[in-house]
Amino acid sequence: MRAALICLFAILHSIALAQDAKPEAPAEKEQKVPTTLAEAHAELERVLPAEELKKIDAMKSEDEMIEYHFGIGMGIRNSWGLWGGSPLSKHMQELGFTHADDISGVILETLWCKRHGKPLRLKERAAEYAAYWEAARKAEDDEAKRVESAAQKMRSMMMGLTFDATRAVGVKMPDRVDSSIRARFLAPYNNGVLIGVRKSTGTGDDEFITEPYFFSPADRKIHKVSVPDLQTISSMVLAGQTVWICGVSEGSNVLLGISPNNRVRLDLPKEEEVPQLGVHGESVLAVYTKSVYTHVDGGWKALYDGDIAIPRSGPPPQLIADYLYLRDEGSGENNKKLWWLRIGSTPRLFSLDDDVGVVGSSGPRWENSFCFGVSQSGDLWACVGEGYARKSVLRRSKDGAYSIAIMNNSVRFTPDLFGSEETDQGISVSAVLGLEDDSVLLVGDAGLYRLKGKVLNQELAFTNTRQKISTNEGKNVYHWGWDPSKMVVLGNESYFISGAFGGVYLLQKDEKDEWSFKSLDEKLGDPVKW
Repeated sequence: MRAALICLFAILHSIALAQDAKPEAPAEKEQKVPTTLAEAHAELERVLPAEELKKIDAMKSEDEMIEYHFGIGMGIRNSWGLWGGSPLSKHMQELGFTHADDISGVILETLWCKRHGKPLRLKERAAEYAAYWEAARKAEDDEAKRVESAAQKMRSMMMGLTFDATRAVGVKMPDRVDSSIRARFLAPYNNGVLIGVRKSTGTGDDEFITEPYFFSPADRKIHKVSVPDLQTISSMVLAGQTVWICGVSEGSNVLLGISPNNRVRLDLPKEEEVPQLGVHGESVLAVYTKSVYTHVDGGWKALYDGDIAIPRSGPPPQLIADYLYLRDEGSGENNKKLWWLRIGSTPRLFSLDDDVGVVGSSGPRWENSFCFGVSQSGDLWACVGEGYARKSVLRRSKDGAYSIAIMNNSVRFTPDLFGSEETDQGISVSAVLGLEDDSVLLVGDAGLYRLKGKVLNQELAFTNTRQKISTNEGKNVYHWGWDPSKMVVLGNESYFISGAFGGVYLLQKDEKDEWSFKSLDEKLGDPVKW
């Protein structure tokens, strides 16, 4: 098949060249570029190998001819001048077909019709293509209007922050040797840090579990946690000072609660489905596909049980007031949507990109959310954007009003909804944490920032967070970027930060009173049993 298509492309290319070159053999005089649809059919039947024609004859529908779009189709588009100017192109335009891709498609589809004795339906096809291009033009006009409306709305949404980077201290990240673990949850626990690490269990985006790891202050290492009571683990979370782990014990799904001074085992509210664990204050949640339970007063209480399909969340679901917040795992580490389920008399599922009302194909592209957090005052903060693209930080107040703290790496409005080099201030933020004084801590690959009132101060400026990691004994290079997604404040000048694509670091001052990064996930400590 591949050889036949290459041969055909060469034949068709030689036909085009033959128009300007003196033939060297009589056979070449017979080669010509067709000028009509009928001649195009005849020429294809002449040059295509017999086995290829048999394959076309065996096809049950003209729709199957689409498989030739990038083989034979490319050959005739290029060699027969379908991009414009050739007699065949003009002939097809007179029949109502204007685009080269459409013309080659019609030639191939009607070849099938000719060989199967079916009507060519040229007028019907031309009308279909005309309707398609008219719809495309209308969609383009509608998108231009949407962009103009979105830009006006976003201009009014800007918080008008003042950015101050004059006191930022430079900190260089050490070179890495691999990308390592990808944390989806961090929380202070037992003088250390509990870490929920995503582990894929299949090829699908929803095929993953969240395993417990623990950063011990004793040896300053991360240790994978094993639980002898459970044969497998599916989900874990910290509620209050109890680590809740869902897994299988002796063939049954169970919930195990482990704290420094206690250990409990609970039956789950449903037996037929494995839940994802979440947090409701100091209580644990069991989140199922279409129901949510909280464990209170020694028993399970249903908070929601209905028809809404609840997205599977990478970070543990969080119930705050009447909203259950979730961030799905997207597709291939992209398009990780932020959702919230309103629980109450009128349940409803929201997604940030739809709710904010300005997202579109021409920008901004806020379907991906690295991190979210809810402040003491109840405001939702979300870091949005894709990996290497410019990022933004949004705030949604309790009444549902949106404002923009950072737009495309800038505190200023950027008319280009994707941002530009001229407007980029380098404020690339991918993680957010609300503090008790209602200030907001922000961190990204470019540095650490603190937002208080209307002033955004950059406290630290990071370098070497985009690296080329040698793999396969130096034969390949992995282009790794550190986009922080979770952080924990361990002290006044100590931060525990994990990256969306790997990279868990302790950021603090060293014995010389200088800021430094310490990689924690490239060399783990020995596993521990709980």
